[in-house]
Amino acid sequence: MAFNILISRISDSNSTFKKPTHFFEFMVNFNMQDRRAHKRYTVDNFNIRGNILFISDIEIINISLNGIAIQCDRRIELNKLYTLSLKYEGKEINIKGRVVWSMITGSRLNTLGEMVPIYQAGLEFVDVLAEKMSDLVNFIESHKIENDKRLAGIRFHIKSPEMAKLENPYTCKVKKISLSGMLIESTQALGVGEKLPVELYLGDSVFKCTGRVASCSKVNIETSSHYDVGIAFTDVSTENQEILNTFISRLSD
Repeated sequence: MAFNILISRISDSNSTFKKPTHFFEFMVNFNMQDRRAHKRYTVDNFNIRGNILFISDIEIINISLNGIAIQCDRRIELNKLYTLSLKYEGKEINIKGRVVWSMITGSRLNTLGEMVPIYQAGLEFVDVLAEKMSDLVNFIESHKIENDKRLAGIRFHIKSPEMAKLENPYTCKVKKISLSGMLIESTQALGVGEKLPVELYLGDSVFKCTGRVASCSKVNIETSSHYDVGIAFTDVSTENQEILNTFISRLSD
């Protein structure tokens, strides 16, 4: 609901404008109150663990039956396990890979106007079953442009597929929570409007939904920095809404 500020005009010999100060200040303060639909609770002391699935668009440098070299604008950590998603001709392949090398090769401006690094990395595929191996062979055959002979086999340069994404599970600190969203602390900047799968451990229950990034601001603390990210809960099932309602009701007691 919007509130208008009333300013009275009082004429004098200089035709100046005056306003009833106390009423003006009251209306400003009233208008600046938090208009959020639901009360937010600070939960720093509750140590709520949240898992967010970062999904990054990637560029494929080359690929083989054993692994892949990629480039993206989000940090890729050495020895960490990621899930690679490739989509082509109506099919989608999901393969897990472990990072065997990673380096910064450049930089670009992010949505906050900050320079962020561009990473290149090599992933070694793990636990590739026969069915996925067959899909991978078909993918390479339908997209290959040329090949490079390497000691470990043949790596192919390919045409860009319909979709190539890297899924990175990230554990975050939840600072505030409400029935409609949360504020988290992240080491990485997120784009406003970006949608991410969210999983929160609330006591003995797990709350799951899709999160939409509503805000992202950098916080500098002495020699370190992080991002405060506001996330709105969307696509919440009836079961998960009940889990959240129960947790929030305990906070308000």
